[in-house]
Amino acid sequence: MSEAPETTFTAVAQIVIDGVRYASDPIPFGPAGVTLIAQVLPGTKAFKVLAGPPRTTGYARFEKTCFELVTFNIDRDGEPLQDVLMPTLAAVDMDLRP
Repeated sequence: MSEAPETTFTAVAQIVIDGVRYASDPIPFGPAGVTLIAQVLPGTKAFKVLAGPPRTTGYARFEKTCFELVTFNIDRDGEPLQDVLMPTLAAVDMDLRP
């Protein structure tokens, strides 16, 4: 018997700055987790998302350093899973375990 393929996740972050919507490139990660930090570079409208290792295995952690609303659209195996809305600077953790 062959093994089932590992679950894959993808995140796309979106933000609106001065009425213009910006979106990150898709960020792939696995079930081990990830830490994603959305930021607007100071003095610019440049939006980017930094990806790093998870703080806790099996969790995705979402953070932001800007005051604008950030939405992370999360897919699992190519299908929409959940939108993570971040109106405040408080981090959000999402359990990825089955």
